Amino acid sequence: MDTPEFDEKAAAIDAPRDSLLIALLERLGLNDMLAEARPTAMNLAPALHAPSGDLAPIVYVVDDEAAVRDALARLLRSADIAVQTFASADAFLAEPFAQRLACLVLDVNLQAGTGFDLQNELQRRGCELPIIFMTGYGTIPMSVKAIKAGAQEFLTKPFDEGELLAAIDKALAWARQRFAAQAQAREVRSRYQSLTPRERQVLALLVDGKVNKQVAQALGTREVTAKVHKKHVMAKMKAATLIDLVRQCEQIGVGPEAVHARSD
Repeated sequence: MDTPEFDEKAAAIDAPRDSLLIALLERLGLNDMLAEARPTAMNLAPALHAPSGDLAPIVYVVDDEAAVRDALARLLRSADIAVQTFASADAFLAEPFAQRLACLVLDVNLQAGTGFDLQNELQRRGCELPIIFMTGYGTIPMSVKAIKAGAQEFLTKPFDEGELLAAIDKALAWARQRFAAQAQAREVRSRYQSLTPRERQVLALLVDGKVNKQVAQALGTREVTAKVHKKHVMAKMKAATLIDLVRQCEQIGVGPEAVHARSD
């Protein structure tokens, strides 16, 4: 199972999940929990527009009932969706997956453990695979728990085929956004790694709001030299403006203090 290299800001990526949670709480009339959930949703940023990966999206199905696995596999293949099924969480975790857009359709009740156990293990490994839970006897606390823990949807069997396909489409859209954010972060990190130690010092000062004269004073050099270093930093980071430079540093979790610490 691939582990994402970078944890992008959750606000932009978690928008569909938080909206789903709020809609669920509204339908159930759980006003106390609704008030707790709203502040997170109000601060959501717009989702990223992202290209798909090199490999076609795939849906993984984990269910200990062979009949259910076969039925879901037939449904997804009829919709031209790649699918791979597993009879247990252990079998799923043992599979060496390629990095690709994917989501997981997961039964809550398995013969060995629960779907929640697998969800927790994936989170422990740093894998943010979007999950669609399904169960034959869902409860309100169970569904709220699943969504709060990061599930994209919680379906109660028997569910409509269109409902499942819509949930899968939504989960894959989330995965596509996440995939693009991680790819962009890797590119920014690669640019940062290309900087020399001196250029990283200059970057730290620029991100801290220092102008050329202040940068020169901090480095004990001439202002013209500081300008040259700044030019190299902006070029290597492909930053058109200082604001762009700051945003890139925020994207990979690099601030003035972090840069200074790495330069020491």
